[in-house]
Amino acid sequence: MLKLQLQYFGHLIRFLDSLEKSLMLRILEGKRRRGRPKLRWIDGITEATNLSLARPGELTEDRKAWKSLIDGITQSRSRLNA
Repeated sequence: MLKLQLQYFGHLIRFLDSLEKSLMLRILEGKRRRGRPKLRWIDGITEATNLSLARPGELTEDRKAWKSLIDGITQSRSRLNA
């Protein structure tokens, strides 16, 4: 599942300007309701890659580097789960 999310993120970031990209990367302003903060999709991506939002954008431009990063992350996670 993580591999598919990371592949889709790379696909999404490589678009120049799209509605999907703006919806996924936007930062909502204002206050949230009381309680546990809601998880955002992009937070899961940054947590999995341990990179800031600017860095994955640069990495996705080079498809080979992005693919090797995805493979490295998913292989290390599969070893931990085994």
